[in-house]
Amino acid sequence: MNDFARALALARDVRDYHRRKNKILCGRWVVVATMGKKSKAKKKRLAKLENQNSRVPAWVMLKTDRQVTRNPKRRNWRRNDTDE
Repeated sequence: MNDFARALALARDVRDYHRRKNKILCGRWVVVATMGKKSKAKKKRLAKLENQNSRVPAWVMLKTDRQVTRNPKRRNWRRNDTDE
């Protein structure tokens, strides 16, 4: 195998790797996970939802003497929908 053929095969392997990396297997479906297809406003809304999806800070638990221990709006990425 000459150098050109080896370089061509390597480029093909790299391209296939990146193509596979951007896909998520979801049951029988293959979902392309790219944020480039989403608008800026949708990305901002998703970022806000991601920031809201956090636990209650430890200082809040200490200040309320453990009466507040959980976030009622906590959302799991697999179970709950974001309505986006």
